[in-house]
Amino acid sequence: MVEEKHEEVELEEWWSLTEDRIRRSFASLDNDGDGRISYDELKESLRRYGIYGRDVDGLVARLDADNSQDLDFPEFLDAVREM
Repeated sequence: MVEEKHEEVELEEWWSLTEDRIRRSFASLDNDGDGRISYDELKESLRRYGIYGRDVDGLVARLDADNSQDLDFPEFLDAVREM
């Protein structure tokens, strides 16, 4: 069984986006530590911020540049920089 990480990401941190902070945010969303954020991991994490359903599906589909059904760090980094 994979040990769960529960480090909270404070939204205020996103306003000062160093690569280290983006990497820590990515790691906090990557619950199983496989280096990728699955749709389920992202949905679970975003629910904590009140974002649900189709909003997440559309967001992930837009961010998933290689259509792999999950996000790797470069895709996540590009998405954060685009925001």
